Amino acid sequence: MLLATALGLLCRARGGDDVLVIATGWPEADRAALESAFRRWIERAHAVTRGPVRVHWVVLMPGDDLARVVRRRAPLDLVLGGPASAFAKLDRQGRLAPAGRLEHPSWRVLRRSPIGLAMRSGRTPDQKSRPDAAAPAPRPGLLTFDDPRHDPLALAWAEGQLGAASWAEGYARLVRYAGHPRRIGRQEGSALAAVERGEAAMTPAVAPHDPGRNPSLRFLPGEPGPEWVEGVAVVSGGNHPDLARLFLEFLAGRGQAEPPTPVSGADLDASDLLADLLGATLVDAQDELWAAWAKLGRSARPGRAEMWMTRPPPWPPASVEKLLDRDKPSPLLETLVGELAPDPEVRAWLVRSWLGPPRLIDRALLTELAEAADGRLVLEPRFRAWLRGEWTAWARQRYRRVARLAVAGGAGP
Repeated sequence: MLLATALGLLCRARGGDDVLVIATGWPEADRAALESAFRRWIERAHAVTRGPVRVHWVVLMPGDDLARVVRRRAPLDLVLGGPASAFAKLDRQGRLAPAGRLEHPSWRVLRRSPIGLAMRSGRTPDQKSRPDAAAPAPRPGLLTFDDPRHDPLALAWAEGQLGAASWAEGYARLVRYAGHPRRIGRQEGSALAAVERGEAAMTPAVAPHDPGRNPSLRFLPGEPGPEWVEGVAVVSGGNHPDLARLFLEFLAGRGQAEPPTPVSGADLDASDLLADLLGATLVDAQDELWAAWAKLGRSARPGRAEMWMTRPPPWPPASVEKLLDRDKPSPLLETLVGELAPDPEVRAWLVRSWLGPPRLIDRALLTELAEAADGRLVLEPRFRAWLRGEWTAWARQRYRRVARLAVAGGAGP
């Protein structure tokens, strides 16, 4: 029924109006092949149209935010490619049109690719140099990555590292990788460019769909872990919604429009908090981390100090813990929490959580923060900014203390 309706509209439309506007970051060769296949599919399905269907491609650059693109660009009919998390957020914001019937979620999975490692073609990895997600990470110098706050692939890879064994072991592995002498890139794709230039041995990457396109790189499959999932969706408010849904039907016939696994808003917010955490402790504090690794490298007994340095931050945060140690903490806590959130329910949740047993940050705690007060805590910008600052300050102090202990020959706190 959808196919017949959309094709009927095509027959009645003026030739100049049959222009499907699609935003994508896919390379030109992939775009051309997909457009050609779509035209052939239209011709086989229904030969009587007033003119050929044309596709206008809005080419996205690495680092482009899909939500901003949908909001600011001229009316788009479809968004094709990009991380699943971006499509889930667009759906949550009501910016996607139903894919056919009134279905939820509105977007579809376009393709899945394994996440592994990219390295220069001239380098031959041995068993010792290849990272193993289930084993302790090597000392800094092997692998580099980009800022998880700006690179969805780096965040997906980091989540895989954290889920490969215990969360604490995965976090320690990321701290070791962040000690790479290359500064962590602030823009998506900069780590891959560093590998191409020979500045780093390897970096997380998606398996290429056309390995011959970049012969300077080779791909190493990673340990079993999360896939890189790309989405496709009809944008709400586009000029050709029926033609856009017809394009989805074309993709479905190729096995490229399967319904996604539903993702809760709390899961999305927990991943955003994780990006904040890694950005604060690994990227913003990388200078202090480099200094600590340098001192540990010259220490006679680095083991315990290294273990202490690679632990995740505490909850409550360090500054709150100091307030709790004072004789009269309540007024100080109330002052702080009043500055962080105007909502009384959010403030009450924070105080209860801070007064609970101390613990280290892990995925369960990030999810608790995302779910707190029906999700209102994590949406409070003042709380998010304060928490990022707390994590950065804690990491810098921790790395500086480790460096001092290493010089003095100490083993830990």
